[in-house]
Amino acid sequence: MSDLEQDTVVRSISGEAVRRRTAQVAEWRIEKEIESDGVVMSVVTPDGMRRSLRIEAMDAQDIGEVLRQQAGPVDLNADAASEAVGVARGLGGLLARRSVSPRRLQTPGPDAAELDRLIQAGLRAPDHGGLHPWRIIEFRARSRATLARCFEQEKLRRDPLASAIDLKRAREHATLAPVLLGFVVAPRQLSKVPLREQWLGAGAALGNILNAAHQLGFGAIVLSGERCFDAILVRQLGLSETEFLAGFISLGTIAETPPPARQKLSQDVWSCWMGHELPDLIEGDPSFRQTRP
Repeated sequence: MSDLEQDTVVRSISGEAVRRRTAQVAEWRIEKEIESDGVVMSVVTPDGMRRSLRIEAMDAQDIGEVLRQQAGPVDLNADAASEAVGVARGLGGLLARRSVSPRRLQTPGPDAAELDRLIQAGLRAPDHGGLHPWRIIEFRARSRATLARCFEQEKLRRDPLASAIDLKRAREHATLAPVLLGFVVAPRQLSKVPLREQWLGAGAALGNILNAAHQLGFGAIVLSGERCFDAILVRQLGLSETEFLAGFISLGTIAETPPPARQKLSQDVWSCWMGHELPDLIEGDPSFRQTRP
């Protein structure tokens, strides 16, 4: 191996860690060809070697970002290596969060003061108009048996031939978690804020609640499913006709650590708008293409 090259661990398209051979680069340039959609990348290595190759336009920005960073050797078995920058900036908790099944939870769950902190975290989420278009239902211990019967009845309405095992599972969804909350989306129908933005605000609040639970050391998960659309169950839980049961939040102390979450690629949800390639537009008429003399 050349002194200018080294083994580096990167994430493949599948998300798995793989070892690649990388080379140090002294200079680099990415240029778009004038009469085609092609992009040419040219690099100069520290020993003066010059190399050029064509790449896809959509890959150019990603490659350029990689070249801006000086990569060092990384332990192939260190799954957290790609998160080092985030951890250093205080994002370790967010980057490590994952859902935890109720079967992996045990007592204690959050107490009243901690639940209040979780809800306060939800209230700090982005919220156009300050509408707080959501609310929380707490299912305390003395009500769990009744909730279990409600879940069982809902299962039978959906599947009259449900087995004893299926009915047991339905009841357990109401009893397993040390702390169980219902998350209700409550859009303000007369508000000028569009309903889709209110739903986004409710989702942001739910995310904050889950992240806050993780920060406090608890495991959490949101379970929804078909029962959330059952009209009878929704009425039993006290929802109005304009409210929606989004799901049930299970909270507790992690008794069994879940397997690491599969590493996801930012590029799956990250794109760049190529606005500079659009033709000139006349203000007020985006469909009109300005002609050039």
